[in-house]
Amino acid sequence: MKSKFQMRLVLMIFFISSGLVMGLSVFTSIQLRGIVDTVHGDAERRLMSVSRYATSLVTERELTMLQSVDDVGTPLFDKIQERLIEFADENEVTYVYFMRETQDGLCQYIIDNDLSESAVNLSTSPIPWEAKAYETLRHGTVNVELEVYQEGWEGLISGFAPFFDYDGNVIAVVGVDITDENIVQTRTTLTLLIPLTDCHTGGCNCEWFVEPSYTQQG
Repeated sequence: MKSKFQMRLVLMIFFISSGLVMGLSVFTSIQLRGIVDTVHGDAERRLMSVSRYATSLVTERELTMLQSVDDVGTPLFDKIQERLIEFADENEVTYVYFMRETQDGLCQYIIDNDLSESAVNLSTSPIPWEAKAYETLRHGTVNVELEVYQEGWEGLISGFAPFFDYDGNVIAVVGVDITDENIVQTRTTLTLLIPLTDCHTGGCNCEWFVEPSYTQQG
């Protein structure tokens, strides 16, 4: 009789503890996933803020004077590029660049802060618009791309802001790129932590249940 009562008591405590452990596990998982959302939100806000700020680096008159490949390397081009380089360094961004729409509806880079052979500017062939950049061009809104990478530029996340003329028309799009290192590291770490947390809490509960039974048999 006493043995049956003890077994029922053990089972009752086990199920109660199982519920508590499961609840703790779910709560922990939610909290860890919330960290990912926070990192995403921080990156999004930063890109939106910095891209807006970058629109002040060039005047409408200066931008309209850069129209063809012949304008690459001119004193005005070099002057603007120096501003972009300084801006990128001060704000810890990888790339900052200006784009406009061609008559064919493609994206033409105008100028960026890159001094290497991979620089994109008026000497670069037009390319199709990135979805978020095109949305900025059409609707005059600030947009951020955290998920879809442009081919050849993997590892970079981007923010896009409209560049308006004096009449309020969008005549260009300003892009800002930063690395996705923080997001990737956070995802990788939490991808490992969440299963480990589940296994650990579940394992502790099983061990608690087995040990009393073993003690009783001894």
